[in-house]
Amino acid sequence: MSYSDGCCGQNKNVTIIGFSNEMHRNRVYERIDHKYLERGHTYLENDRDFAQIEKRKKTATMYLPQDWVEVVRDSNVTKPFETTVMQREDFLDWKGFKNERYKMATKDQEGKRVLLRDIHWLNFGWGEEKEAGKVVMKHHPDEVWVRFSLREDEPWKKLKIVRPRQTTTGQSIPRELYQGQVLLKTAKVRDLKKIASQFVPPLQRTFYVELKDNGSEDGNSTDEDPVK
Repeated sequence: MSYSDGCCGQNKNVTIIGFSNEMHRNRVYERIDHKYLERGHTYLENDRDFAQIEKRKKTATMYLPQDWVEVVRDSNVTKPFETTVMQREDFLDWKGFKNERYKMATKDQEGKRVLLRDIHWLNFGWGEEKEAGKVVMKHHPDEVWVRFSLREDEPWKKLKIVRPRQTTTGQSIPRELYQGQVLLKTAKVRDLKKIASQFVPPLQRTFYVELKDNGSEDGNSTDEDPVK
């Protein structure tokens, strides 16, 4: 069981639906239930963790990405958070994978319109149904069952989510998002180097000196002062 708020940009979208279904297809979970909390009642336990990180950040000095790792790790003294430093190959193109494989139907199997914004409960893998007065478990791969409330007696609405014709032939997992070093826009690199030359100590400044750009001019900055 997972819980979140109903922010469409972060938690209530087809990307999350496709990701959850892939977790079932790849046998990571037999069943997944994702519930969206009622508006005004969305304080989760992890919000307390974020508050600790914000508190620690106010007294810390950060110049490099590694400094942020230490801030997170040291935010909870009695029970330090486990931190994982992500590598380039750890980032996968879930958005592209989703666009090729998944498209949520706008109508359920009874032909009734379903709006994603109205959903409060998503169910993947296995769901319970009533048959002849008895509750039985039904396996429904490549479908999402939804409810518009958190009531367990509400009948499921069933929607297809896998595209009839998929273009991901032979592709069982998303591709790596980045095929090489991530290059920033020229104006961004120029501005970062200028700021580093003024405010970052020499020992940490090397990180910014070695940043590479993609040759794309974007933005209004024309300052070409080198990092000293």
